[in-house]
Amino acid sequence: MAPIAANPEASLDVRPGDETLTPAELKSVSLFADLKRAPSFEKFPGALVLRRYARGDAIVRQGEAGWTAFYILTSEDLVTLRRVQLAQVQAELSASEASRRQELAARQAALEHELAHLSTRTAVPADERAKEPAVTARLDVELSSRTKMPGVLSRLFGRGRGRTEADRRPDYVPNDGATDIALSTRQAPMYEGDLFGEMSCLNRVPRSATVIADRDCYLLEMLRNILDQVRRDPGFKEKSDCVYRRRALGPQLRRFSIFAQLTEQQFDGLRQQVELATFPAGGVIFNEGDASDAFYVIRSGMVKIVKNLPTPRTLTYLGRGDFFGEAGALLGQPRSATAIASGHPQATEGLGSDVELVRIGRDYFLDLCRSSSELQALFAAQRKRYEERERQQTEAPAWDPQQPVLLHPQFEELGLLQGQKLMLVDLDRCTRCGDCMQACVNTHQDGVSRLYLDGPRFGKYLVPNACRKCLDPVCMIGCPVGSIVRGEAGEIVIKDWCIGCGLCADQCPYGSIHMHPLAGLNLATDRPSHTPASADAREKEVSERAVVCDLCAGLDGMGPACVYHCPHDAAIRIDARYDFPGTC
Repeated sequence: MAPIAANPEASLDVRPGDETLTPAELKSVSLFADLKRAPSFEKFPGALVLRRYARGDAIVRQGEAGWTAFYILTSEDLVTLRRVQLAQVQAELSASEASRRQELAARQAALEHELAHLSTRTAVPADERAKEPAVTARLDVELSSRTKMPGVLSRLFGRGRGRTEADRRPDYVPNDGATDIALSTRQAPMYEGDLFGEMSCLNRVPRSATVIADRDCYLLEMLRNILDQVRRDPGFKEKSDCVYRRRALGPQLRRFSIFAQLTEQQFDGLRQQVELATFPAGGVIFNEGDASDAFYVIRSGMVKIVKNLPTPRTLTYLGRGDFFGEAGALLGQPRSATAIASGHPQATEGLGSDVELVRIGRDYFLDLCRSSSELQALFAAQRKRYEERERQQTEAPAWDPQQPVLLHPQFEELGLLQGQKLMLVDLDRCTRCGDCMQACVNTHQDGVSRLYLDGPRFGKYLVPNACRKCLDPVCMIGCPVGSIVRGEAGEIVIKDWCIGCGLCADQCPYGSIHMHPLAGLNLATDRPSHTPASADAREKEVSERAVVCDLCAGLDGMGPACVYHCPHDAAIRIDARYDFPGTC
């Protein structure tokens, strides 16, 4: 049999008490044992680590960059794992030399002691243990009485969507875990067998809450390349959707006034009626003129609402927690606009984070709305608001010169909306001196520029091919070794276990990632090799590495050198959603 080609070893942050598990040990954990096909652990050394946390330990902190996910081991997981390890130690002990017997005997005694302790815990019925949280997600910020519902992009254009002041303060805040955070307590418990952190890991966004261990527990931390293999398993998806329905769906829907009057019995019925729908970036959710057969709540991702006038016009963008499709469902009219899963307009087909939606069929939706006099009154008020909105949209000119620059068609075509740190060069000021590129070269020890003064124009601005710090960085999708991650300030970072496959460079829609031969990079030291996790594995040879703008994260307080060193104030970095200069 040909040896397995193992990738360079990943290096997750080290904590005291960490354990690196063998592929056989990992396959004993129920998260993987229950899959139709276990991940290829031998190919990805260092991609998982077992961590022990004591009561009160912080596992992740709100606002930190998130590029890993966590699985909370069950007591049964730990028993099975320790038994596998004990059998391995006993086999080694019987065949070992005298010099190792003392060490192995001590390890055997420690495992036997832990198994004896675990036996008292597993003796407690599983349904009783299920009531005891293992960790708790906590919101670290105070929310004012005017806090609005989640969905940042939906607020950019000042469109109120008919919400009352009471709607603006949610009962629950979205959390990157199986349960959303109750605003009243600012906490959300999580239990043995839960997976959390996957939204940060998959969607490349900061941690949504601080997670604290409630008791001594073991968590398995993993890179995205392992998580992707888990999520592709049909059985896991069915199980995770079931958990979401049971724990999170009701609290999310209760944030909307239209469901505020429902009884617990009605909500139990609702949970059984909804569907969880997934659309790829660029996918059409429904078209203008389609039958209004459902109401939608955004679970994750962005949705673009487009009006098909003589020329298509973007009305708004909606984010997590926003809802849409209610007008047609309530009025019994065809769709008045097209809804599209938003992504990068220039990205390769199929790239971009999927948009996940909660779908509620119209018949059941209307039954709920008609179930009480309070809901009937709300139905009538909503109807009036939607009729007024339709009238205003019909009378509005197709082109408004005062509309925000974000609604300009070219703004969307160039993907500028994605830029949280979009670089612009004012061509009326720029003298083509090249100081910005030289500053980039001087800032990085490898001597390679991350900035090239090439790219599209928007008005008087050049948009260079430099990293934009995208809202949805599709460059991070599918990295086979999980080496492209978010830094602490949200910048894109390529770790030194990059295998040079070029996938990230091919997927970046804006030409911001470049491949360079290792021999041409001025690296202080070569990355040391490692011992493969399996005797049948050999380490892959790496000849080149991806290079990307890191927004000069290492320059404390100065910001990107390309902007700092421009002698003519021609170069700027902006969040394009809020700070783009001028209007259309």
